[in-house]
Amino acid sequence: MNLGPLVNTTANESVPSLSRDGHWLFIKSTRPGGLGSVDIWASYRFDKHDDFGWQPSVNLGPGVNSAFSEQGASLLENDNDGRPLLYFGSDRPGGMGGSDIYVSEQMPDGSFGPAILVPQLSSPNNDQRPVPRFDGLELFLFSDRPGSLGATDIWVSTRESVHDSWSTPVNVGAPVNSEFNDAQAYLASDRRDPLLRIESSRRFWRLRPLRDDPNQNAGAVDRQKANVSRSAGITAAETKRAWAGRRGARGPRSAGRNVAAPAMGRR
Repeated sequence: MNLGPLVNTTANESVPSLSRDGHWLFIKSTRPGGLGSVDIWASYRFDKHDDFGWQPSVNLGPGVNSAFSEQGASLLENDNDGRPLLYFGSDRPGGMGGSDIYVSEQMPDGSFGPAILVPQLSSPNNDQRPVPRFDGLELFLFSDRPGSLGATDIWVSTRESVHDSWSTPVNVGAPVNSEFNDAQAYLASDRRDPLLRIESSRRFWRLRPLRDDPNQNAGAVDRQKANVSRSAGITAAETKRAWAGRRGARGPRSAGRNVAAPAMGRR
């Protein structure tokens, strides 16, 4: 369904990402009023169940956007460990490659501070769409760096705590990646049953992680086309390799934030 004119325009809007509480929607857009060719914008809704309740999108301002291209934003809410962090990709000068991974800290007034290059996640190639897990200990991105199976692959980085540096990204391998283009990883926010969704020239795929009892549900890759879905089994070893460390990510969902409209965007 189309989200309407408060989110969409006659320009190009794509790469949507929801905050974990479901109130914020981040998109990239080429609409007028931005700072560069492609900017990151955000829209808020009071009711997370109202698909048509989005407020007018706001530009996230010069802390995030530049005269170049910014896209693929994901918000790490950083619960009980500091301010929220916005991860995104940009091809601005000063990086390591064509497109690099940056992070910007959200200020108390809702604006975002100066973007900082994350060298551990970037390379001399193109690195895009960083998607951190809700606890900030695992992050997926797509890249055409050496070691990819196709033109672009999904890579994963981990760290012991949110105060540590990210590890060098590792290719998650098959069956997530292939000789085709595998990109735009997106993590479902459900802590009880996290899903990794990717876009691929094989169409759309979902990887479901191992249950606690691998004999009952060893995992599956679901290829979806329209309303038709079929599954192909993968081994427990493959799933464990692709989803190392994810079991500790499960737990009760935290209560949502108050829905008084917060400020976000330019300052």
